[in-house]
Amino acid sequence: MAMAVFRAIENQRTVVRSTNSGITCVIDPNGRILKQLDPFEEDVLVMDIPVYNAGKNLYRTWEDLFAIILLIVRNCGYRGRFRTNRS
Repeated sequence: MAMAVFRAIENQRTVVRSTNSGITCVIDPNGRILKQLDPFEEDVLVMDIPVYNAGKNLYRTWEDLFAIILLIVRNCGYRGRFRTNRS
């Protein structure tokens, strides 16, 4: 569940986590657990889900651009490393 809390904070969105054999819960964009069910209990969670229209955060603005740049730099390094001077 810690990863779900982290994802809610990271993306600034409400997360609804539904599981068959774990903790079903609703997490707000600040990482607070609004409501949860006990694990391994058969139950139904009914709640009004708050929808937040927050602006974009750093990751949602640039997405995977940093990772793509690192891949390009790495590939350029490999290309130069394996190139040999044959006359």
